[in-house]
Amino acid sequence: MARAGAKTKYRTAQYKRGSALMWTRDTVHFGYNGNRVTSSKAWQESGHIFPNIAKNNGIKRYQNSAATHKWRAKNTIGAGVPTPWGDVKAYSKDYTHYFSGSKSGAWSWKG
Repeated sequence: MARAGAKTKYRTAQYKRGSALMWTRDTVHFGYNGNRVTSSKAWQESGHIFPNIAKNNGIKRYQNSAATHKWRAKNTIGAGVPTPWGDVKAYSKDYTHYFSGSKSGAWSWKG
């Protein structure tokens, strides 16, 4: 049982998708003290080697309670084909990942 005024601890959780040629990474940094989730922030990173596609489509907190903070992240990964007229998308797939961080410091990504 955590005492009132317990010291805040922090965790960073990442979800990576792709390969060295195309990748996305969603990161959530959150604080917790056993009584509540004290804060959370999130960001996205991506990289790709032409003509591959790796795109961040946003990360947003959709639940903000004392017990849990939940985030939803969206990404697109695919490949293009270079042509004399510009790049043509060969294929791409959209992904959605869900993060949950709790007041105990436990966390999970589902995607």
